[in-house]
Amino acid sequence: MGGSIVRGRNQLWLTTVRGLRARWGGLARTTGDVVALLVYYRQVRDEPEEAEYWFGPLRAEMSRTLIIDKVRRTVRTDGVEDRLFWAAAGHILNRERRENLWPTHGMKAS
Repeated sequence: MGGSIVRGRNQLWLTTVRGLRARWGGLARTTGDVVALLVYYRQVRDEPEEAEYWFGPLRAEMSRTLIIDKVRRTVRTDGVEDRLFWAAAGHILNRERRENLWPTHGMKAS
């Protein structure tokens, strides 16, 4: 795993080896805060304007909800917008853009 962390105004960005920039949480954190991240997700609802996913740190523990507005490409959750939320949302949106269909399930490790 390579890349660099860039601090922006009230945000922390992760620049990957491939040069992609991904939002890495809300307010900037000190280095060493997160060593690794693992998130699983599964689609539970797919409608023309919205897709709903369950996500969590374990395959057997996907207890949080992520809803994507397909038209505006915005995301929301029923809980806290933490790193796990942003990792799942970003991975789903990137897969949809790349594959041109909404993924039914997946996992992101970083």
